[in-house]
Amino acid sequence: MGHSAITPAAPCGPGARSSDHSCLRITGAPVCPAERNPNYWNLLPTAVGSLSRFDPGSTSRQPYIELLRFRRGELHLLDKLDPEAFERLRGDMPEAVLNAGPSLDSEFLWFNQNPNATFPLHKKRWFQSTLFRRALSFAINRSDIIRLVISAMLMLQPARFIANKVWFNATLRPYRYDPQLALRVLREDGFHFDGNILRDRGGNPVAFTMITNSGSRTRTRIGTMLQQDLQKIGIQLDFTPLEFQSLIERITRTQQYEACLLGFTNLEVDQTAR
Repeated sequence: MGHSAITPAAPCGPGARSSDHSCLRITGAPVCPAERNPNYWNLLPTAVGSLSRFDPGSTSRQPYIELLRFRRGELHLLDKLDPEAFERLRGDMPEAVLNAGPSLDSEFLWFNQNPNATFPLHKKRWFQSTLFRRALSFAINRSDIIRLVISAMLMLQPARFIANKVWFNATLRPYRYDPQLALRVLREDGFHFDGNILRDRGGNPVAFTMITNSGSRTRTRIGTMLQQDLQKIGIQLDFTPLEFQSLIERITRTQQYEACLLGFTNLEVDQTAR
C-alpha cells in the first residue's frame, strides 16, 4: 500500500459494513488495525480484533517477487496464488499452503456491443445477437480449459457472479460443450458453412480479434484454446495480448476492440455491495 494513498490518523468513519471485521483507523504506517463488526449479518466473529501489516514498497502486485520473499521468510502470508505457483509451493513447502477452495476471482470473455465502436457494422450485428453469443458458449470447451490450463483448480459458473449459498440460483447450469449444437444455433441466426469457413447471411467470414493483458500466462493459454475451439466451427479468432494500460484505454475510452478476455479480482462477497 503506497503512503501517497493514505491520510494519516484518519478514522474510517461510521456506516454499515459487510465485512466481519472493519478498519478501526487509517494511519501513515503500513498497518491496519481492525475491530470486530458487531453488525455483521451472519455469526459474530470470534476474534475481537486484528492487526494487518502491508508491504509499503509498491502499489502493484508482483506475484513472483512476493513468492520469492515468502520462501525467504520475509512475508508471512500470500492471499492468492496462481495454480502453477501453488503446485510448486505445495511440492516444496507442503506445510505452508492451503487449498481453501474457489476464490472470488473470475475469468470471462465479452464482446464489444457499443454502437459507437469503430469496427464494421456486420460484426456489431454478430456481437449483439443473443443466438451468436449462445452458440459460441456451446462451442467453448470449458472443462478442457480447467483441466489443461488451470490444473483443475477452477469451477464452472453459469453466471457472472460467484456461486454462493445466499444470492446464487442453484438451479442454473453452465453451458455444455456441444459444437454441433453451436452450429445449429448459428444456422438459426443466418450463418452458414462455406468449406471450412463460417459466413454470415451477407457472406462475410466470421473472424474477430480478442485482446487481453500481456504477462498473464493463464490468459495466454486460455486464448490459445479458445482459438482452437472456435476454429472447429469455422471461426477465426485473432488473439492479441496488450500492455495493461493500453488495454484499459481501449475498453474504457476508445472502444477500439472487438472482444476481450479478462477477469474480476478482489470481489466483494456481498453482492448487494456492488
